[in-house]
Amino acid sequence: MKSLIALLCLLSTILSLAPEGNAGPPNVILIISDDQGFPDYGFMGGKNVRTPRIDKLAAGSLLYTRGYTLPVCSPSLATLLTGHYPHVHGITGNDLGKPGAGRARLTGRLLKHALLLPKALSAAGYLTFQTDKLWNTTFSEVGFTAGMTGTVGRHGGAGLKVGREGLKPIY
Repeated sequence: MKSLIALLCLLSTILSLAPEGNAGPPNVILIISDDQGFPDYGFMGGKNVRTPRIDKLAAGSLLYTRGYTLPVCSPSLATLLTGHYPHVHGITGNDLGKPGAGRARLTGRLLKHALLLPKALSAAGYLTFQTDKLWNTTFSEVGFTAGMTGTVGRHGGAGLKVGREGLKPIY
């Protein structure tokens, strides 16, 4: 129930930020970047990695600068998708099953949650798109209306093309 309330508060906050006179809700772009920290980006003061397009996007956006992640991918993503910390959603690592056991254990833990962020956004009328890594599940299973990640390979197959080839695979 707390996660439902938190997600509804997040959605109402996002929707309340729409400019007056706008007939529709604002665009929402959520970028999760694996293996970087907030000071790595130019808009956060980073000097080592050039991020001009992200800096430009950030300049005209609402930023949440006090977000925290977990040390590996799956628990961080599950926390974002469910609104729960790992002690609640049960995903505490990337490979919880025995070698060769497949994706069932993590997928089951993730999908048992009644409310997932992509499903909530889709229910609110948003078109949602997922690319790059999505551990142990597919874009449609978590509620994205479109996406690239399937069940091929450990990280989802075609979803990784954007991180490796740029945006051409989604055009």
